[in-house]
Amino acid sequence: MIEPRVDWLAENLGLPSDAAILDIGCGPGLYSHRLATRRFRVTGIDIAQPFLDYAQVEADRQGLACVYRNLSLFDLAFEAEFEAVLLINAVTDRLSLAELPSVLAKIWVSLKLAVTLSVNLPFKPANFSAAEPTVTESLHFLATPHGATSLTLAGTGTYFPAISERVTHHLILSADGQPREYWSRFALHPVPELTDLLARCGLQTLQVFGPTLGQLRRPTDETCFIWAQRP
Repeated sequence: MIEPRVDWLAENLGLPSDAAILDIGCGPGLYSHRLATRRFRVTGIDIAQPFLDYAQVEADRQGLACVYRNLSLFDLAFEAEFEAVLLINAVTDRLSLAELPSVLAKIWVSLKLAVTLSVNLPFKPANFSAAEPTVTESLHFLATPHGATSLTLAGTGTYFPAISERVTHHLILSADGQPREYWSRFALHPVPELTDLLARCGLQTLQVFGPTLGQLRRPTDETCFIWAQRP
């Protein structure tokens, strides 16, 4: 999924080859490195220092124009420095509509005029209308590069329509047989609420896509990308 998204961003954002891009929640540089190979200058921020250490070592090894900083999206202090900002796989899906404006305001200041924001936000799919909570379950077996199964991942997602939230529970069984549990809570909003919020924060929505950039959102998609611009 990453390569097609980066290809679309590089081909459709209309950025010069030396454009400065801010990658918020960059992790180990999955998007940043790929964008840098296309001659963009990328600043990646994250609060997980081990990710940043790995990303910087890899960028230096490959000679990529990437700089990584330990910084929270709540503490952005950039001003008109970037032609584009990416907010992909960050913590925005853990924030309420009351919490998002302060983050978007900092992003607005970070952007130069008439430049782009690409953000994936949680929204309500069309089938999110039942009065009672619903549960989905999944099971995955993750293999090592040598083919041996190293992790078993069991996931349960519970949707709560009354409060517009999804709670996920992951149970991971590693090769040593020790179970580990992780819980995540997501806020879900109708797309019009999200685009109206962007407009109030000074960002004009150009298009709303589903999980694949360039393909319009389907009613049942559970992930959306919003392509917006600071006018």
